[in-house]
Amino acid sequence: MKKKNLCLVLLLLALPLSACADSGGETRLTGQVTCPEDINPPADAVLWLQLNELTGGIPYTLTKQSIPWPGKCPIRFEIPYNADLINSSNTYTLLVTLETRTGQHPILYAGRRDVITFFNPASNVKVEIENLDWENNPAGQFDP
Repeated sequence: MKKKNLCLVLLLLALPLSACADSGGETRLTGQVTCPEDINPPADAVLWLQLNELTGGIPYTLTKQSIPWPGKCPIRFEIPYNADLINSSNTYTLLVTLETRTGQHPILYAGRRDVITFFNPASNVKVEIENLDWENNPAGQFDP
């Protein structure tokens, strides 16, 4: 009886680990970006989505994608990345910026969300971008 219970416990412990295992090859990070209601970027605005590995304190970009500003939020995204590059003991984050070529400050809004490892989502990710408020934050510090 004890051996049967031990096998059941080991099986239950292995299930979450197998769900986190790397599937290999190309896979996709999916989700949506939400915005403040009063957002009104210029026509040339571009939404940038950047998947970074943060291990060792220095961000390393795995993939980057741009989406021309569609005019309203939420904005759905699907970013391909190579699952073979994902290490389950590392930290990954999705950085989202809304940028423009007009005006003094190229980055208008930004948001960040941990993804993929440590029970963070790899699908249906929600990232809210916030106004960087350059008048009250002239250095453009971003720390969500």
